[in-house]
Formats: sequence, C-alpha cells, structure tokens
Amino acid sequence: MDKDPWVQNPAMDGTVDTAQVIIRPPLGWALAVIVGLALDWLLPLPFLPAGLPAALLGAMVFVIALAV
Repeated sequence: MDKDPWVQNPAMDGTVDTAQVIIRPPLGWALAVIVGLALDWLLPLPFLPAGLPAALLGAMVFVIALAV
C-alpha cells in the first residue's frame, strides 16, 4: 500500500538534526578551564582574604550546595 504524498514522518525524513554550535560543550568547558588557569598563573588576583578559614568556607559552600 503506497503512502499518501502529503503524509510526512519527521522521524524518517533522512535529514540530520544538529545543534549548530561552533565547538562541542566538553571542549568549550575544557577551554574555559585552561584559559582560567592560564590567567590565574599570569595574573593572580586575590579573591578572598588570606586569614579566612578555608575549611569553614568550604563546609558552608558544601552545605548550601546540598540545600539547593
């Protein structure tokens, strides 16, 4: 039985569905991390005061992340 010519099945039309992105997300993430590390090595900027207890800050960030 022949299909009607006006009936189309988009799942079987033979075209490729792509995201049309410049680079793939894992490569973009890796590139951002590498650029960030390179910038920190070339021009380190203080983010937090040195006297701040890092363990307490890390625990607070962990608890907030779990709550979210």
